[in-house]
Amino acid sequence: LRRRRPDMARPYRTIGYPWLPLIFVIGSTGFLVGKLLTSPVDSIIGLVFIGVGVFAYQFRPRDEQPT
Repeated sequence: LRRRRPDMARPYRTIGYPWLPLIFVIGSTGFLVGKLLTSPVDSIIGLVFIGVGVFAYQFRPRDEQPT
């Protein structure tokens, strides 16, 4: 929405934006890489479940988009 509708009101703000979300993404990535290195089979099974969910998400019923 920031690109398509830059003039739209933003009633919700993220504390520490953009640094806090960036720290979260870096930490989460480190956690995932660590889990892939320590238990690769379990991690791959989890990634398959996530992939199936992403695939199924594409076929969800979609509501009308407000204009």
